[in-house]
Amino acid sequence: MNTFILASASPRRTELLTQAGIEHIIIPSGCEEHTTETLPYKVVEDLSCQKAEDVFHQYKKKHVSENFIVLGSD
Repeated sequence: MNTFILASASPRRTELLTQAGIEHIIIPSGCEEHTTETLPYKVVEDLSCQKAEDVFHQYKKKHVSENFIVLGSD
């Protein structure tokens, strides 16, 4: 089984995952968000990806051989 990681401290997002029966851990991203996108959906995609990548790299350093999934959202 894979570890599912929410790259957000949002109580609402964790509530939604819990309601869906998805066990997860919370690791908020600490990255500074920057985007050059101007279309709202592109801004959200870009920032979400940045957060997920940040948490991916944080987690991978300590859990080299573990399979996991990171969900970033904005």
